[in-house]
Amino acid sequence: MRRSLSFIVVTTLVLGLLSGCAGFDAMSTVHSELTTAGYRVQGVNQQVTNGRYSLDLQVATADGVVTPEEQKDVVRIVWTRFPNKIDVLRVQVDDRVQVVQRRDMEAQFGPRDRGLDQDAGFVTSFLWIIGGFLVFFVVLLVVIIWLVRARMHRQPQQWGPPGAGPRYEPPPGFPPPNS
Repeated sequence: MRRSLSFIVVTTLVLGLLSGCAGFDAMSTVHSELTTAGYRVQGVNQQVTNGRYSLDLQVATADGVVTPEEQKDVVRIVWTRFPNKIDVLRVQVDDRVQVVQRRDMEAQFGPRDRGLDQDAGFVTSFLWIIGGFLVFFVVLLVVIIWLVRARMHRQPQQWGPPGAGPRYEPPPGFPPPNS
């Protein structure tokens, strides 16, 4: 029983970690690419609304003054490295905000690699989360059953010497039984 219980606990932990890692991995790829290019990432947020994928990105330059080339460089890095579908990209570099549509990025940088345009990112993450919750509840159920069974099979503790049970004491003023 202990072996299966520890297996279920380890499986739950692994699934819990993996469920949160899908979205984190996509964001970390962009973060590392932009950091390598000399930018400081301040925020990344991806949303899916009615099947339309939008990405909001806030980046700062080292000197705080953005040039059009730097703005274009950030858009290019996201377009060529972000491993999820992008329909709309909203980029804020320092104080300059730019909203770029997919067709504009395709015209400027060419079509994306098909491996980057993954539609199932949200669905996959959702399924991992549901699976993690199911495993958690199974583990919880097994632990509860194990605790109940362990409590039922516990031997009652004896107080005093073996064979000595509780003694009957009559109330004050009454004689003891069978006397």
